[in-house]
Amino acid sequence: MNSLMAPKVSTALVHIPHKPFSLGEVFRRHGVIVRAREGAAKAFGGIGEISERLTELLESARGISLEIDRGVSLSMEGLEEILRHATNLAARLGDEFLGINLSLSFPFGGKLIVDPRTFLREDVRKHELFGLRLSSLVIQQMDGILGAISTENEAEVETARILARYFKAARIKAYDVAEDGSVRVSHSYSHDRMGTTLFSFEMTESRFKEWVNPEAFADEVMGSIIVDDLPYVLVPDPTKDSRCIKTKGGGPNQIEQLPFLMLAEKIDGKTRRIYKVEWTSQHEFIHYVGFALNTVFGKLAATKLRLREESEKSFLDEITRISIREKNLNKALADISQLIAGYICDKAGRPIPDRVTIMLHDVYNDALVTRIIWTPKGVQEVDYYSGPRDWGIGRVVFDGNRTILLRSLADWKESSVNWRNGGKGSMVAATVSGDEGKVGVVTVSSQEDNAFSEEHLGGIKKAARHLGPAFERVARHLAELQLDPKFSAPKFGSLKVFNPRYLNAKLDLLIKHAAAGDSPLCLLYLDIDKFAHLNNAWLHDDVDFVLAEIFSRLVANLRNEEVCRHGGEEIVVIGKLTLEAAIKVAMRLRGEIEKPITVRIPYADSVAAVRTIKAIRTKAKEFPLHGINLDAIRIVRGRAKECFLEITAHKTVSIGISTFEEGDTSNLLLGRADEAMQAVKAAGRNGVATYVHGEISIINCGSQSA
Repeated sequence: MNSLMAPKVSTALVHIPHKPFSLGEVFRRHGVIVRAREGAAKAFGGIGEISERLTELLESARGISLEIDRGVSLSMEGLEEILRHATNLAARLGDEFLGINLSLSFPFGGKLIVDPRTFLREDVRKHELFGLRLSSLVIQQMDGILGAISTENEAEVETARILARYFKAARIKAYDVAEDGSVRVSHSYSHDRMGTTLFSFEMTESRFKEWVNPEAFADEVMGSIIVDDLPYVLVPDPTKDSRCIKTKGGGPNQIEQLPFLMLAEKIDGKTRRIYKVEWTSQHEFIHYVGFALNTVFGKLAATKLRLREESEKSFLDEITRISIREKNLNKALADISQLIAGYICDKAGRPIPDRVTIMLHDVYNDALVTRIIWTPKGVQEVDYYSGPRDWGIGRVVFDGNRTILLRSLADWKESSVNWRNGGKGSMVAATVSGDEGKVGVVTVSSQEDNAFSEEHLGGIKKAARHLGPAFERVARHLAELQLDPKFSAPKFGSLKVFNPRYLNAKLDLLIKHAAAGDSPLCLLYLDIDKFAHLNNAWLHDDVDFVLAEIFSRLVANLRNEEVCRHGGEEIVVIGKLTLEAAIKVAMRLRGEIEKPITVRIPYADSVAAVRTIKAIRTKAKEFPLHGINLDAIRIVRGRAKECFLEITAHKTVSIGISTFEEGDTSNLLLGRADEAMQAVKAAGRNGVATYVHGEISIINCGSQSA
């Protein structure tokens, strides 16, 4: 279908501003330059294979420059009609064609201008066509060289060599462009001629420079590329160009002396890098290399995009593979941290990060637990619970479900952070989420300021989206490790009773809170009175049902406090409680445990249950303080004819309370609470005592017979 419908042709002696654009190889070979404001691919979207008629017209239109305005979409027939109009007009007007533009307007408002004036001067046409032929030759060279390149850094090095060989460039500088338009020096390639044909380039490291206004580099030239969105700016003689009289970055009155060209490299439609090509002296063809070098760097950008996509796909695929298949969960996190470090290094062209940290969310404590730390020296498996003064960046990122790019630690105002290296450093960080919500944070940091860019942040964002399954697996595993393995079993209703390992870690965390003045802290140490008599009079496995019922009562009568198993029948309750509140909690728990405890224990058949009843009655004579109501023992049947042994026991508990004091450790807190509990035992059991400021006070005590 012809998308060029009945164009209206007119001529005008007007200047049409344009932006150079590199079209396909076929147009360059025929000496036709195409400038398209919205991209050649869009403008020529209706053109498939080149027809014989179009080839003939291109030959006859050699030297014509086409500018396609916004909103114009051309078909094969449309382009043929334009070229026919242009060549016919040139033949009809002859020398008068020198100052005329051919303007074609379309019903939908688009416009296309044919401007052949540039090519009618012999000297200009000679150099422009030389540039076209040279760019065509260079592109052929680059196709062969860049096709075998495996990294973005190698692609830049090879392009720099091509520029030195074919365009006599002396130096190529690379600048990073931030989201807000600020710029920093990234690196440069310097030319050193060796013999007659060899050129060597070294990457001059100048990373971690300050981000500044683009006008600090070549004054207004770089700013015009970023602000005006120009693809390139050529400055053949800076001393005569008002845009380059002063540069603000190198001191007052600094003048650019030598020719240079600046080009933009875009990522996702935004300028993310600017290249500056410099020459040490004037060359005859410098005035005409803009189009050719724009083509060269366009090829470089396409190659880097391909490599970036390949690297990213490989990186994310490997993360997914590890997340799903690696059975050793700590190894999975360690391998992921190494992958992230390598990925950031590839993007930077050098080993920038000095640390990759993986933190997982502890749902029971609402804390971040640092599990893996990667450094250039290796991977460490750690188990560090973040406290209120250590949460810092990771906690803020997690709470806000954010990703951040922190160029300098000095700019971070949202939390207090103790940073190594004297407060110097930079970081990228992202929240990791899974099917059930947020599960962790991954951070990549450097001890240098300005080490990372938006490109690094984008990589971490994509990685975070793929890390969810691995983090969830590890988080579930950690949660299981925190629970007491016996009483989290299904037969006990999956009680939330924590183990001693969790107790120690949580106590350390709460002590940090209390020491910082953020919250009070009290610890309750409970011991079941005469539990050994019950244990010896009964089968050990069956007695666990009594303990499970006690744990269940404790959990049901607590709000934000947590129940931890510290030994056989020794229990610790920890929480952010004042002493007064802790005493009330202790008295309530004491009263709940005093109530008769009736349990039903499943048995395979009534024969086995009867055998257990006989054994209990015999053993009970040896351990009279067992607390079992021997007269109430009975066998009951369930709805599905299951067999249960129902037993009722009466037990009491002795409780000691300690409260946080300055300089406390978890062992000191536990020790004082244990001493208070032992004081209750000595005073008659079934009671509560406190240990505060070196003094034990008995609150209440019951009967020793319990």
